[in-house]
Parts: sequence; structure tokens; C-alpha cells
Amino acid sequence: MADRLLAALVLGVVVSLLAPQTSNAQSRGDREKEKAADVVKWELRKLDQDPFKLIKVTPNSRTGEVDFLLELTREAKPSELFDWEQRGGPVMFSFLDADGVVLQMAKPRWEGALLPKQGTRMRLVLRLPNENLLAATYTIKAE
Repeated sequence: MADRLLAALVLGVVVSLLAPQTSNAQSRGDREKEKAADVVKWELRKLDQDPFKLIKVTPNSRTGEVDFLLELTREAKPSELFDWEQRGGPVMFSFLDADGVVLQMAKPRWEGALLPKQGTRMRLVLRLPNENLLAATYTIKAE
């Protein structure tokens, strides 16, 4: 079951990176039909906008984690560094159901030195929730 869910997550990551983003005005019926397909949607725009570039997403079925490789596209501002240090990183992940209710929030683990120089790469490691919560999840959103 865990491998099937992780495979669905991998498919969702690939689809979200390659397909155009869907509109928020999508009807409830359409969302329910897509939910029936058992594919989790990933909203990763936050990881691929200034000052970051999303380089690679690597799911790991053995550990139940997903690695996000990011690169700074410009030198980080002191205010950004302070904010990231206070919050424990540049993003949080929300696990939402089909109605947009946040089921859980997760802070990814930060790997690599936080150097404010352009071109610096870092890794965010997201631990996926238990199978029951993951089965109820429609969207995973980086915020």
C-alpha cells in the first residue's frame, strides 16, 4: 500500500512539474473526479520562484521522504536569511483534502549550509505523513 501511495505521489510530482497549473475556479465535481484517480496534486510554485530554482525532486519509498534540491538564483537578502532561520526554512508544506481543508502542516528538514551566495544549492527533505492521512490528501502545497 505504501509503495502504491508513493508511486501516486511521484506521478503527482511529475505531472505538477510538467503540466500547467490548474485554476482555483475548478468545479467541485471536477475535483472529485480527479480525486477518484488517486493522484495527489503537488503545488510547488513557491520552490521555483525568486530567490529559488527547483532543480530536482527525488522521492524515496524506503524512507517515506521526498527530497527537493533548490538553488539560489540570486544572493539572499539579510531579511530573507533572518526569516528562514526563524522559521526553520523557506517553506512549510500543507496537506489539504479535496475541499481545501488543511489536514496537516509539515516543516521540511534543511540539509546543507545556508550560504547566501547565488548558485548555492540546498536540499529540503519532506517526511510524508502516515498512510491514512496521505490517503485523505488531495493536494500537497509548498507555502
